[in-house]
Amino acid sequence: MKKIFTLLGLLLSMTFMACESVDNDENIDTPPTTDILTLELKTDSRMSISADGGILTIAYELNGAGDAVVNATTNNADMVTAIDTANQGLVILSISQNETTESREASIEISYGALSRVVVIEQAGVVAEEPSQPSDDAKVIKANQFKGSYYGERLIGGLGHYWIILTDGGFAEDGSVVRGSEYFRVDILGPMANDVDNIRIPDGVYTLDLANNLFEYTILNLGNSDYSYVDEYGEGWAYTFESAQLTVVGNKLVLEAAAEGKKYNVTYEGDYDITYNQISETVSNLTSDVAIDLSNCSGTVKSFGDFWHCGYCNWQIEFVDNKGFGQGVYFVIDFLTDTDITGGSGFEGTFKAGGIDAEAKTLPLFDEYSFISGHRISDDSDHLMGSLYMVYSESRCISQAPLHDGQIVITKNSDGTHTIVVDATDDAQPANRITLNWTGRL
Repeated sequence: MKKIFTLLGLLLSMTFMACESVDNDENIDTPPTTDILTLELKTDSRMSISADGGILTIAYELNGAGDAVVNATTNNADMVTAIDTANQGLVILSISQNETTESREASIEISYGALSRVVVIEQAGVVAEEPSQPSDDAKVIKANQFKGSYYGERLIGGLGHYWIILTDGGFAEDGSVVRGSEYFRVDILGPMANDVDNIRIPDGVYTLDLANNLFEYTILNLGNSDYSYVDEYGEGWAYTFESAQLTVVGNKLVLEAAAEGKKYNVTYEGDYDITYNQISETVSNLTSDVAIDLSNCSGTVKSFGDFWHCGYCNWQIEFVDNKGFGQGVYFVIDFLTDTDITGGSGFEGTFKAGGIDAEAKTLPLFDEYSFISGHRISDDSDHLMGSLYMVYSESRCISQAPLHDGQIVITKNSDGTHTIVVDATDDAQPANRITLNWTGRL
């Protein structure tokens, strides 16, 4: 009310002077001036900050509005996490840390009524440092071949999943593995690919996360990050990384890793291609029923104790083609007996399918005298475990199916041989039947 009365008094005063001027021009006074409402920036309209983030202050001058303060908003709340406008003449910003190698920016709109000004904040990305020189005791490898797959955000929303293989001459022209070769397989999480037609691994340093927290810029510990090799007989061996760090700067990749107590320094430099893989819902690629033929295979049986940490003894019967692994039929039965984890109860019996956990599809269910259903160990790739039927040609898998459901009977005969009868189905829709009736010595 006080302002209204003041304004009324001013109007009356102005009216009185106007009337008085008609009678006496010598008494004309100049009307008092009033401030014009303006909003001006006192800092640059573009500001920058390092990748570490921190506090930035924008100064402004608001004229003609008394003690009023402005309003401020941003178009990038991930970068600008807080805005404080409580102090007249200042807008204080909290900028988060940029953990990527790419720069980013945010616009800050400062407004008062119809007036507004925009300030653009640019934040630098993390500078990917060149890797240190390999230690004297590390085996130095100059990789000349690169294979890569990209699975998008299938593993976790918002993050890209990449799986790469580095090797020095480990692949033949037809894509098959070369005997006597070493391979370094790295399973990583990073920013999403910007262009699925030309997929690049984002620059940065990726470190092994043994706990699998599924963080950005980490190497996953899902059984797919390892040092592996194929011996002169064509049999493959794999040792998971004990430690690993992958540094990516453009087209140069440097992996520093340790496995089985040995250290490796692997460098790949050059152009590369990454395939965008969209995994099918099923593991099996069978198109009809199959009766397994093991006439050219040899079988072995092994006890692994309480391998699955479920309280039951784990056994594995494995059939490999007589020409070696990666040739012909490969068939494995992964199964559980009873609580005697020493294996003293033997491995004979009738085994029902244990099934797969409905919520954690990469984990089997465990029960006494059951077989482990074939399954993916990561729900965005074809790396498999459990009971499986596979057919290889020149080290390339051309047919695969999990024993998903059904029954297996293993019987010991009086002559020391065993009979294995399988009546199972795969995970296809509709399911294909997988059968076996084999007698021989394990």
